[in-house]
Amino acid sequence: MSEFEDKLNTILSSPETMEQLAAIARGLGGAGESTEGEPPAQEQSRSAPSGDGIAGLLS
Repeated sequence: MSEFEDKLNTILSSPETMEQLAAIARGLGGAGESTEGEPPAQEQSRSAPSGDGIAGLLS
C-alpha cells in the first residue's frame, strides 16, 4: 500500500500531472464543453508531454 500512496502523492503534488488529469476529465465528461479561457481538452492533450506523464508514474 505504501507504493500506491507514494505514487498518488507524486501525482497530486505535480501541477503538470494534475493538469493532465483535468484535461482527461474534461474530455470524458465535457464532450465539447470548455471553460472560458481554457483551450478544449483535445488541444491540451496534444501539447501534454509524453513519456513522463501519468502513465510513467503508474507503471
